[in-house]
Amino acid sequence: MAFGVRIRNTAGSVQIDDQYFNYAIIARGQITLVPPSGATPYVAATATVRVAAQNPIIAIQTPNGTAVVGAVTPAGAGQWDVTILGSTQTLTYFVLDQCPQAGSHGVGMRVRRSDGQIAFDSGFYYPKVVFYGTATKNDMQAGSYAVICAQAGGFMNAGAQPPNNYEYVTAYQTTPTGVVVVNNQPLRTWGAGISMVATNARYLMLDVSNVFV
Repeated sequence: MAFGVRIRNTAGSVQIDDQYFNYAIIARGQITLVPPSGATPYVAATATVRVAAQNPIIAIQTPNGTAVVGAVTPAGAGQWDVTILGSTQTLTYFVLDQCPQAGSHGVGMRVRRSDGQIAFDSGFYYPKVVFYGTATKNDMQAGSYAVICAQAGGFMNAGAQPPNNYEYVTAYQTTPTGVVVVNNQPLRTWGAGISMVATNARYLMLDVSNVFV
């Protein structure tokens, strides 16, 4: 870095750099997952919500069931459709994105890149990543946590009767002390004769205790 701003934490890791966008939580909302009409217990409930963002990452908070983000697809300029699947429930979602270029209001610090775009704005909330892994992590200090699916996982079962001939995915339930991983969230029917194929999921746990958006 020939010039600019770089801020490190006590461990020496870069937290703010004027050349890179810091992802902030720019929006939050609630969505209710609803099973399709006539669905069996082995078909997931789903819901889709449209969010405004440039390049969003979606985190979810699921205290009343299990869920996972199934897809994030473009829906026009600055618009994305987010599909979430899991058990029937109402959950909270968080939209992480680069800071809106309109910026925030009030007193604080704003760092711009060399092209003039805002890289960091202290008026937004930047979530703290407190865990990354594959297994349940439910022994954190009491607080408020959300989860980002970093790598999807699941398997298919072959057989004549449910729960066979169904596809399953790894989903998550958040608790006041962390995240519970559920590897057998039913998703949909699958073709007969397909053997079990397991894949390992990975996730990020975020501390969202002080999110006010």
